[in-house]
Amino acid sequence: VLALPLLMLLVPGSGGRRATSPPAVAAPAPLGSTAPPAAGGAAAARLERAVAERQARARVWGGGLGVAILAALGLGFVYSRPPAALSPASPVAVGADGMVRLPVADFRGTALRRYVVTLGSATVRFIAVPLDDPSKPGAAIATAFDACEICGAKGYYQEGGNVTCLHCGSTIYPPSIGQHGGCNPVPLPSRRQGGELLLRAADLAAGAPLFGASASHHGM
Repeated sequence: VLALPLLMLLVPGSGGRRATSPPAVAAPAPLGSTAPPAAGGAAAARLERAVAERQARARVWGGGLGVAILAALGLGFVYSRPPAALSPASPVAVGADGMVRLPVADFRGTALRRYVVTLGSATVRFIAVPLDDPSKPGAAIATAFDACEICGAKGYYQEGGNVTCLHCGSTIYPPSIGQHGGCNPVPLPSRRQGGELLLRAADLAAGAPLFGASASHHGM
């Protein structure tokens, strides 16, 4: 949008079209006339053509310089921004009852939390995002694998109030976490019980292929 006015400078105007028209030829003076030859018309045409050429060069230089400046500013903005990266994943373990238990007190506001669990030879990563203040009784906490069916296990990061795919940049509305479709993270069942968020090891193991591994867990 900013470059459009500068690009318009490169479009020849009416002055350039006038400059291309041939100069008018003065009618010859009558025989025996003492009037000087009409050289004013040719001189005016040359002057107009010179002015038009200067304007055309100014448009080219001004437009080109403006576009170059905008390009430099744009590249500087892009490369000066640090690349998005995944936050560290907190390791969790499966209990003797085959459940992973996450203390609700560990959640702060609606900040995304990332976890990793080892199931046999597989490592599975998942996220939990509170949809409301987790200190409120019954406040929902959405859980999903840190991967999607389109972009794979690239993961998600939080930007403002939304969750964003690290690979394609798709913005995910947090209340839609747990639903299939698009670039939404693959749903992971969970339930809140008292002051804990509970996830079954069997459900976690089902997502191991998303991370290039297979897992089996017993003892549920």
